This record gives sequence, C-alpha cells and structure tokens, in this order.
Amino acid sequence: MKKNVFYYLCAALFSMTMFASCSDDDGEGGDPGAGSAAEQVAGTYKAALDIMLNPGGQVADGLIKQVVIAKSASSDNAVDMTLKDFRLNMGTAEISLGNLSIENCALAATSVEGEYSFTASVVKSLDVFATGEPINCTITIEGGTVGNDRLAMNLGVALEGMPMTVDVACEGTKLSGTESSAASVTSFSLSGDVEAAEATINESEKTITVYVSDALADEDLAAVTPEVEVSEGATLSVASPLDLSKGSATLSVTSEDGSVTNVYTVTVSKVLPFDVLAGTYVCDLAVGVGEDASPGLIEGQKYNIEITKNGDNAIDMVLKNFSLGEEINLGDLSVKGCEISATENAGVYSFTGDALLEDLDIFGTGMMLADCIVNIVSATIDGENLTMSLDIDAALSPSNNLKVTVECTGTKQ
Repeated sequence: MKKNVFYYLCAALFSMTMFASCSDDDGEGGDPGAGSAAEQVAGTYKAALDIMLNPGGQVADGLIKQVVIAKSASSDNAVDMTLKDFRLNMGTAEISLGNLSIENCALAATSVEGEYSFTASVVKSLDVFATGEPINCTITIEGGTVGNDRLAMNLGVALEGMPMTVDVACEGTKLSGTESSAASVTSFSLSGDVEAAEATINESEKTITVYVSDALADEDLAAVTPEVEVSEGATLSVASPLDLSKGSATLSVTSEDGSVTNVYTVTVSKVLPFDVLAGTYVCDLAVGVGEDASPGLIEGQKYNIEITKNGDNAIDMVLKNFSLGEEINLGDLSVKGCEISATENAGVYSFTGDALLEDLDIFGTGMMLADCIVNIVSATIDGENLTMSLDIDAALSPSNNLKVTVECTGTKQ
C-alpha cells in the first residue's frame, strides 16, 4: 500500500513539472524546434499599406513597402520592427518618416499555432518635413500578429502639436530571399479610342513620352487606358483611366521584393505622328538643270520617296533611283535626321535637311565620281500628300558643278 502511494506521488510530481515547463513563457508558442519566437518570425516582409490621414481621408491604397523584423537584443521573445522608407504625399507637402523603427516589441503566443501577437507604443523625435526641426511623434501598434510567414498590424502616428494623425493598415508576406528587385516599365502603349503613334521610355530619366496626333483634342486625353508591361514580379500602380489632358501624369512600379519603387512621368507630345508621316510616296518631279534653268516635268516617270522614323524628333528621306534621262543617274539620294516641325495647321508638318553624298557615280561608268550636296529647301506633309523642294549640287570638277533643282509632289501609297 505504501509502495502504491509512493508511485502515485511520483507520477503527480512528474506531470506538474511537465506542465510548468510548457507554460513557463507565453512567448514560446509555435514549433519548439524552430528556435525562439523572435527567431521564428524574423525576416523581411513585403507589405501592402492602406494609409489614412485624419482629417484628410485616404492617401494610399495598397502601397508596397518592406517591413523588416529582427530578434531584439533584449529578449528571445521580442522583436525590433522597421517599416522601410515610410513617406506619403499630402498635397504639395511630403511626410517622410524614413526608416520607421520600433524596438523591443514583446511577442505573445496566440491560439493559432506558430502565430504571435504584439503591441507597441513609443515616442520618437523625427524630422517629418525635412526642415531640420524634429517633431515628437507618438507611434503605436495595435492588433499586430506575426507568424506562419504572415504579418498584420494597425500602426498609428500622431504628430505633436498638429491636429492630424496617420493611420496605417498593414498586411504582409515574408520574403524567401529569391524575389527580384527590378522595377522598370518595359513597354507602354495606349489603347481604346486614343492610340499612341509612338511611345519611348527613358529609363535613366524615368520618363515616358507618348506621341499622338496634334489633331487630338485635350478632352480625348482625359480618360485614356494605358497598356503597361513591367519587370517580372513587379507591381504597377497607375490611375486607370490615365488623365493626360494636362500634358503629363505619373505611374509607379514596385519591385517583387518591395525594396525599389520607381516613379515614371508620362508626357504627351503632339508633334510627331510617325504613323501618319512614315511610308512610301509616289511622286511627280519637275526638274531644272543649270543655274538659270526653270524646272520642267519629266514626263511619264514616277519616283518613290521613302520616309522613315529617325530618333524621337526626326525622319529620314530617300529619293529612290533618281536619274536625268539615260546618261545621268544619281541613284538613291538620302537625307537623314530631318527634324520635324508642326505648322499652324493641325495635322500639317514641315521638315528640312541636307546631306553630303560622297563619290557618286554620276554617269554609271565608274569614271566620273563626284561629291554631291542634297539640300531639302522645304517640305510639307499634309495628310497623305507630300510637297518638297530639293537643290542638288554635284561637283564634277573644280570648275564644273552640276546643279539640279527638283520640285516634288506626291501621294502616300
């Protein structure tokens, strides 16, 4: 009987010891083989922020930022939390809290395995408006949970002496470390009723220039739909419809890992509708030879003039297979980099340009090679119609130049 009592007491003592060891600290929830609570949740989280100004209303919806959680030096069951590069625009002013850090947030196990709750309240002196005059800010975290690769919290910032608070709802996912930091626009176009003739992306300047017909009314640009491709895994933030009626608008691209956000300025240009200008024009030429000769029509012979894009603000012009009778053949006369200008009349464009063509075989014999200067005196494209005046000066010898004037009228094929 005494032996049975002894065994009973030993069993009870063992059970009490085990219970005490399992409930010694609420912060030791989760998988005991995965390290301390702080070590389990430590890492970088890609977070989406909804930001409210009170008063003022919502100023951000799904803003992507990184939140870094690290084990606190003071405890295995506390973490230091940093919201990276926290800033927001408030009208013309910008609120910038930089890397907003809150240290020593105590963790407590929740009823969900592997999940921990935390709260915080701290006062920090921050240079909110970058004026060199720090402001005391009370930062609070409520309803915070972290674990199982997820983060959620409500963060509040109150600025001392200002009747305004910033409220942030944050939800994030822990990064694996393989996510990309690329955040670029790789393709841009417009669709719908307004189509861009051309769009160029300047990655170094973070600008996108969209070329449209100058006949397009501003109100037609007030509600266009952009088609944008970005770096793989990156997130695009752009108003849709995009309002380009004032000449420009912005869009932003955030990398897959949330570490980089690039803001692009989209600008409209009504000067270069290359879809209208570029093409092949079938032309009649009125040609004059010599200093005083008046141009006369080359009867029954048509010439092709090809116009192609060159850069952001110019075209190349080629007068194909130009000859004067059977004896003089100047071949393809090419003038590159002719700058385009919009005229006073909508949809009408002008250009000029010149080129030095070296060693042309004037008579097709290989015996008479001459340098030839081609000068576009004037040229106008009005819809499908091209008119152009050319001066051609070929140096046959030091004392003998072949001078040709050409008046061209043509229609786009």
